[in-house]
Amino acid sequence: MKPKLSILNRAFAYTPSYATAIVETWRRFGWRPVKRGAQEPQARPRTFGDRLPTWRSERATYNRGSA
Repeated sequence: MKPKLSILNRAFAYTPSYATAIVETWRRFGWRPVKRGAQEPQARPRTFGDRLPTWRSERATYNRGSA
């Protein structure tokens, strides 16, 4: 899709992000925000409790600990 006005055209006026209404812009293109009750809860991150996984090098595993 080609823009109506090239950014190289002198008539182009830059609008900084803080001066735009993002929600209104998306609504012009048919987007509607999801209602809070309809959102699915996010999955909780997996934890290992107080124990972190221990990673061993291949050298230590295959040589039975000798370096």
